[in-house]
Amino acid sequence: CFLFIHNASISCFFFSSRRRHTRSKRDWSSDVCSSDLAVLFENTQYVLYQTENYYMQLKNYVTNKKILENVSYKAVLPFKNKDNYDTKYLAVLIDNKWGIYNLNTGKVVVAASYDGFSNGSNNGTAGPMEVVIPVRNNLIIVYKGQRYGVIDYTSGKEVIPFNYSNISKVGDYLYASVEYGLNGVIYDLDGKIVVDKKYNNVYGVTNGNYVLVNKDNRIVLVNMSGKVIFDFGDDTGLGKLNFMIENNGELFFQFHLAEDTENCKEYIYNLSTGNGSTDEVSCGGIG
Repeated sequence: CFLFIHNASISCFFFSSRRRHTRSKRDWSSDVCSSDLAVLFENTQYVLYQTENYYMQLKNYVTNKKILENVSYKAVLPFKNKDNYDTKYLAVLIDNKWGIYNLNTGKVVVAASYDGFSNGSNNGTAGPMEVVIPVRNNLIIVYKGQRYGVIDYTSGKEVIPFNYSNISKVGDYLYASVEYGLNGVIYDLDGKIVVDKKYNNVYGVTNGNYVLVNKDNRIVLVNMSGKVIFDFGDDTGLGKLNFMIENNGELFFQFHLAEDTENCKEYIYNLSTGNGSTDEVSCGGIG
């Protein structure tokens, strides 16, 4: 079976040894047929589409009925690992809270209690979310109010507690902090702590394996095993971290100055040469 979309019309073709059946645009409700985003779930009778108000919905393309028709909900979000949608579990928005249902049984897996999901990039996406991407296997980043954690969406089990205002995925790690760049903890993608509070502060992860920390009041770049890669010097006069990025083979770490609202101190590490430098610059970026 495959979905054919042309000039805003949707046709579903499926074949057997005897016949081909086509559901044309007139057989579908108008919200499905006018959707710019429509995806047929492989080996199922489900079609995922986006309504005019940007809510995601899921219907059975044979019966033309919505999924979980006995549940009163506003929208749904599917889970997607790499190129495959999970056809057994679905996030459902009920009274402005997200829960999770088992599509095979129609039963609640996680009661509607979450305010939203994150795909691990600065705790959000540009525009309405269309899919929830696990950090690994069944583990997803969710939030309640301003607190983020990680759960297993197939059971509701809490894997990383809701103690953080930010959880971001960087390579094979999760960086969780109570405030951006402050009191950070690093987890692996299974939710096990890799780097905790053995340093004065853990500012964040970059380039997959480099961690910027404050060690004995010095700004130090280390790897995941704690080996010092580069020591930038003492932290005298530093305020909060403004941003950290990788660009053109260099790692940039910009800090606000404690008593200067306009200027920042920038630490730069060259990945090729292994050299580091510092500079005072006008504050910029995402701070």
